Amino acid sequence: MSVKKITVILTVMSMIGIVNANLLTNGDFQTGDETGWVKWNSTTTDQDNSGSPLTGNGKSTSGGSGDFAAKSWGDGLQWGNGGFAQTVAATEGALYAVSAEAMHVTGDELTDGGIGVLKLTFRDVADNPLNGEWGEEIAMITAGSPKDIWHYLSGSRVAPVDTTQVEVIIMMQWTTVGPDGGAAFFDNVSLIIPTNPPDGAFVPPSTNELSWTNPDPNNPADTITCDVWLEVDDGDPNFHLDSLIAEGIEEEFVNLSDAGVTLLVNTTYTWRVDCTDPRADPDTGGPVTTEGTVWTFTTTDDNPPEADAGADQYVWLDPATVTVTMNGQVGDDGQSELTILWSLIYSEQAPETTVIINDPGDPLTTVEIDGTGLFRFLLEADDALAHDEDTVDIYVTETACDAARIDPDDHYQTYEFVGDTNDDCEVNIEDLAIMAATWQDCLTDKLGCTP
Repeated sequence: MSVKKITVILTVMSMIGIVNANLLTNGDFQTGDETGWVKWNSTTTDQDNSGSPLTGNGKSTSGGSGDFAAKSWGDGLQWGNGGFAQTVAATEGALYAVSAEAMHVTGDELTDGGIGVLKLTFRDVADNPLNGEWGEEIAMITAGSPKDIWHYLSGSRVAPVDTTQVEVIIMMQWTTVGPDGGAAFFDNVSLIIPTNPPDGAFVPPSTNELSWTNPDPNNPADTITCDVWLEVDDGDPNFHLDSLIAEGIEEEFVNLSDAGVTLLVNTTYTWRVDCTDPRADPDTGGPVTTEGTVWTFTTTDDNPPEADAGADQYVWLDPATVTVTMNGQVGDDGQSELTILWSLIYSEQAPETTVIINDPGDPLTTVEIDGTGLFRFLLEADDALAHDEDTVDIYVTETACDAARIDPDDHYQTYEFVGDTNDDCEVNIEDLAIMAATWQDCLTDKLGCTP
């Protein structure tokens, strides 16, 4: 498994006409119930009580109204969980940004093994998940997260090929066996298609796309078309005629290379998107063009780092531990200080298993593991401009043969001959002895012989 995420360090601003609307229904739960959501197992829509640590404006620091939030808790069984999910239509190749606020509280706090997690699942037209059987964990709170305060969880992912829908999940998951994993509260859940670059952003000179979200047409059967303007900022709010880089397009993005644009380094640009609704005029039923807000972004001389955690590995204990060499790579242009960090972000293991990352700052570090299971590691790279990350799964088994059985690329999967009689991944004299000892055995009386 390899999951990439790159985030340029930007400040997101809103825009008139072109909107970053929340695609979710009832993301702040102010209906007082689960309207818009599907819930399962141990969940409720919780209301504040005066004096509760949850008391506040919308149970949140972000200024929502009302006093409701979603609450989920585990059932005390391993992998027990409860949560809320909402699915909306999605488009392959589009960037989706998801966020939520999460909290656990004194007296009902998460315990070791309990997590409050925000997940994102892309699905195809047949409802098959495209980014893992259970989707992808975006961010979480754990037992170690400070209690009685809201934590902002966020991340963005590009919808993979064949995506037709995206599912947002907020849930409490109980990853070990125990009596009670505690509870997680969620509020202000949002899913947007962000405009890129945001207003005032600093971006790498390799930036090659402008994207936005069109407003909805007055008639749902109509299609919005847009003109896109881009030029070096000369202090004049009016755009020159030769600054029109796309005209009458239905797409919500412009590829700069295709438009013949190469960005200069250390340069401020202005851009604008004017959108036309073909039948929005209430008097004539004719088209209405809305001139967009003028946005700016500035290129730097620093391109973002690129993190590659390497291919998944299938290893085995020898005899009680295994040392795994991580095959990470980080590319960077050296224009600003680079920070690299490996961390373990998810595991399916026995509680007594220990994992030691010997040098978290080395892409080629070694990791020592003394138990079997699945271990997911995150490689992060940060410079002054951007953050990039990638994940890799390490599967640890008891024996080399066990590892071969689960490695989809191992020769074991394609070996055509039936010679490994004792199923130890070797064809040798032991297999021949078994075959000789059972030579001419009768397997069924249906052949006229005696078993």
